[in-house]
Amino acid sequence: MKVKNKEVTIKYLTFLLFFILNYFLFVFQKDYSIITKDLQTLFVTSEVIQKTWVPYLEVWDHKGPLYFWIYAFLDLLIFDKVMLINLYIIIFNSFFCNIIFWHNFKYNSNWVFSLLPSLFYAFVSNTFLFGKSIYYEQFIILLLILAYKTQKNISSLATGLLLGLSSLIANTAVLFIPIFIFLYPKLKDLIKLATGFSIITLGSYAYFYLNKLGSIYLYTNYLYPFEYSANHLGVPRDNVGILSIFYLLKNDLSNLYFFSFVILCVVFLVTFFSSFFYNKISKHNLLDLLFPAIGLLIPIIAGKYFGHHFLYFIIFFLYSFSTFYNSKLFNSFFFKNLYCFNFKL
Repeated sequence: MKVKNKEVTIKYLTFLLFFILNYFLFVFQKDYSIITKDLQTLFVTSEVIQKTWVPYLEVWDHKGPLYFWIYAFLDLLIFDKVMLINLYIIIFNSFFCNIIFWHNFKYNSNWVFSLLPSLFYAFVSNTFLFGKSIYYEQFIILLLILAYKTQKNISSLATGLLLGLSSLIANTAVLFIPIFIFLYPKLKDLIKLATGFSIITLGSYAYFYLNKLGSIYLYTNYLYPFEYSANHLGVPRDNVGILSIFYLLKNDLSNLYFFSFVILCVVFLVTFFSSFFYNKISKHNLLDLLFPAIGLLIPIIAGKYFGHHFLYFIIFFLYSFSTFYNSKLFNSFFFKNLYCFNFKL
């Protein structure tokens, strides 16, 4: 019991340290107190939605209904939009830093190695490219990580409910469903997973159908995304490819972010290929790898060179950074003099 309490205390402490770091990185941004046009639009939309709590009735956007309800709820809590939105952004970034750190620490038990992806996210998430808003991708990623981390402790029905909720924010969440299908090889678990997902999606459709918005709901969530990515709307597709994240970091941010990310990628590839050498590849390792792999495909499918489209890949890559960590390799070559940092809680 004491060990568990110690672990919880340390996790709260690391969150506090990440919060302090993200706070200073955030306030050092130029014009950090000015919220983006997208956020301003969302809160204006939220005020309209609060009249009926029915998205798409008086205002329309291509986001899922849960995204509007989240912002409408946040709007009710806000008396100073700029101050509290900035606080939400700092908390979100700190939360992701903490999740990334502890997931990596679970694999390597090395504070230094675990800090590398966490610190990179802290710095990159507080740039003008990612740090001026709360993006719908972040809500989806939180729900996906929650579903993935708790799937051993909750029923597949509950996992399906979480996946259904994530799809109500944006339908890109359904691209990650195959990962969870692999997690439940038994037919009865797959039926429960599908049932949980259907309860959310069909229940949402019924809500809009009863409000005479069923066709708009279906178009917005299931047809519009194809038109958006296929350039049916007159919006030209960008030449987004597998290496676009490197161009984004180099051209839109700086060489420092570019080379830092290259180093992280090289280290990850070394751990990945060394795992084959030591025969330490498991099914769970490969499933971890599917998250950043799918995340990398999303901006390619969308065909839009928007920074927030790359959040899936960036966060999931950093989250899975130590999946293939091999203590023999790194204690021998890279961390030979850092044994003092290697310990388990």
